[in-house]
Amino acid sequence: MTRIIAIALLVILPVVATATDAYTALKTRFAAAAQITLDVLITVDSDMFGTVDSADGVIYIAADGRYYARIIDDVYLFDGKCIWEYSAENNQVTKDCLDDDEYFKSKLSFIKNLDRHYEASTLRPDSLYILRRLNDEDSSLPDSLNLSLADKNLSRISYYDLNNDLNTVMIQSQQCDSVVTDSLYHITIPDSTEIIVVP
Repeated sequence: MTRIIAIALLVILPVVATATDAYTALKTRFAAAAQITLDVLITVDSDMFGTVDSADGVIYIAADGRYYARIIDDVYLFDGKCIWEYSAENNQVTKDCLDDDEYFKSKLSFIKNLDRHYEASTLRPDSLYILRRLNDEDSSLPDSLNLSLADKNLSRISYYDLNNDLNTVMIQSQQCDSVVTDSLYHITIPDSTEIIVVP
């Protein structure tokens, strides 16, 4: 369950989102926040295997691109320099640090600044949008997303991954904070955990 952030491709002729709609208000709030907190339920629907996997968790995204995600007992963390992925089942953590001139394109932190990566079109005003990726070189992000809003808040995001599995993230609660909880973005693991450093 490492795939966070989702949506299905719809074959529709949409209109571009306007400056006064709910999506524009949402992305403005997200961009202005020092930190976003999302309580989520994630599902992955595989036609190939005929299975639906689900997991709940919490995601924190800071304005500077750092993130912390806990999905069940596993942790995914970017501390600004290194990417950490902790598996509770294996009691292992991988550590992958960036070179000084390397920029990490996070699959999570893009949601803080949607306009940098996607152009939005309206399918149903104030409730359903399709987002198409602007930068074809950034293959780490989905080509397109379906984004649903309810009561002017983000309620669901979904996409098809490279295996053609439908990933859906249901937002159970969300919060925009004016300050960053810096302690979140430092890895904390049991002393017995094996650390695997990616060359």
